[in-house]
Parts: sequence; structure tokens; C-alpha cells
Amino acid sequence: MEFLILPDTPGGARVSAITSDRAPAAGVEVIPHASGRPWIVGRWPTGTVTWAAAGRARVAVLGCSSATVSRLERALVDARSVADLDGAAIGLAGAFHLVASIGDRIRAQGSISSAHQIFFTDVAGVPVAADRPQTLAALNGGRPEEELLAARLIAPWPPWPLSEQCLWKGVGALPAGCYLEIEAGIRSRVVRWWRPPPPELPLATAAPRVRSALREAVAVRTRGRDIVSADLSGGMDSTSLCYLAAGAGTAADDTPAGGRAGLLTTRWEAADPADEDRLLADRAAHARPITSCCPTAPPRPGSPA
Repeated sequence: MEFLILPDTPGGARVSAITSDRAPAAGVEVIPHASGRPWIVGRWPTGTVTWAAAGRARVAVLGCSSATVSRLERALVDARSVADLDGAAIGLAGAFHLVASIGDRIRAQGSISSAHQIFFTDVAGVPVAADRPQTLAALNGGRPEEELLAARLIAPWPPWPLSEQCLWKGVGALPAGCYLEIEAGIRSRVVRWWRPPPPELPLATAAPRVRSALREAVAVRTRGRDIVSADLSGGMDSTSLCYLAAGAGTAADDTPAGGRAGLLTTRWEAADPADEDRLLADRAAHARPITSCCPTAPPRPGSPA
């Protein structure tokens, strides 16, 4: 998936024309503003974008999600501004980008986990956004930030905030928990819309909610698939997700709900002979409900001994 987000202005249309001149038109999809000008332009697999309109307002979800047209239409009916879509964004399961256009404002955001990101820049004075920084760098002539490239050599990763900075000059990276608001096609600003909730719920109350959210997110990814794959390193996170994936077609009372996908697990063999991940992963792979094999791979080049 690759896409560009444009304001509903003549300047936005000009940027779209520049993009069309530089890239092959084959396979390019366009979601228009109510005016007919291009709003979201890009390439994406069939079935990975859901969008809806209510009057002149628009909202689109790009990626793997539980979004439906009717659900997005209801969100738009209740929204008077892009700020009113916080509930719609947090109520969807999956990993996706959300883009909305209400009035003269555009809202663009990625996932809270930062697995899906938004980048932004100005092209000839026009604020635009995209899911890939190189898309914007190609439009504004940006070059790599050599200092940041050097920082990426730090193992295992550079410290915050260096780890969140974009590697292209003139291109900004949207921080986690924020959305980009493009106003009237003339300026943009970063708006924080989500913060971690206070740690006030007792474990007995919070655990079922976390399980329900994870189960719904996994179900979105396994829906309609004959087989899915997942990492099974033996840790608490991957093991939990694999158990949920193996039972994704099961209802809450463990009765079949239909559509269970086969699960293929994989992991990298650790170079450290004292590492217990193999023992834990094998134990999980041969326990119910995970019934698939757990192929291993040799240590990656450069793995620590």
C-alpha cells in the first residue's frame, strides 16, 4: 500500500498532477473530495480500503480493520469536525490509517502502535501527507539526513527521540497518539488525540477487556484466510497472539464460530545456547489449541553469540 493525502484546493490538484506525471498511472486509485478534486491517491490491494461519505464529509480507513461503510457513515453523521472522530478511530479493530475530510479540515493518522505511520511536508506551499516518507521526499526534493542515518547504526536501535525522527530532510513524522490536521489547504498542525489511560482498573476487570480487544484484532486478520502465519518466539506476547490466532474461529464459549484459519508458526533459532526460547516455543507449539508445527531457522548473520 502507498498513498498520498491532498487538500481540497487547486494547489492539492496541482500536486496530484505532479505525482501523475512522475509515476505510472497503471493501478493508481483515487478517492475524491466532494468537489471532485483528488483526496487520497495511491495503490492498495483490493479490499483493504473502506470509505464512506455523508454530504460533503468523507472518512476512509486504509488497511486491515473491522470498518464497514455503514459504521463509517454513522460516525460521519455524528461528527461536526474532524476532532469528533476520536471514538470512531479507537473503536475499530485492526491496524490501519484513518483519513477524514470535514469542512475545510483533513485529519490523517496512523495506528497508536506506530506500525502504520503518517508523514507530512509542504510541496510548493501545499501541505500534504502520505504513509511513506520517500513519497514526499520525491515531491519536495528532500535528501536523507546523514546524521540520523548514522544514528540508525546504534544497536539494537537509536534512543528516543532520535528513533522517531524521519530520515528525510523536510519531511516530518507524526508522533504516536497524534493526528495531522490540514487546515484549508494552507497549513498543518499536529494534534494529540490519545494518551495512555490511567492505571486504575484492577486486573480482574482489565484482563477480559484486553483479551477481547486482542481477540477482535486477531479475528480481523484471520477473516477469510485459509492459513495465516505468526512468529512464535516463546515469549508472552507472541505466544498469546498465536493462541488467539489458533482459536480465531471460536466463539467466546469455545464453540465453533466458523472460518477458522490454519496457523503456521515460525521463529529464528537463537545463537545463545542458554536461550530458553526454543524450549518455551516448542512447549507452546505442541499444546492446545496450537496444533501446527513450529519450523525454525538458523541464526541470522551477525546474531550475537
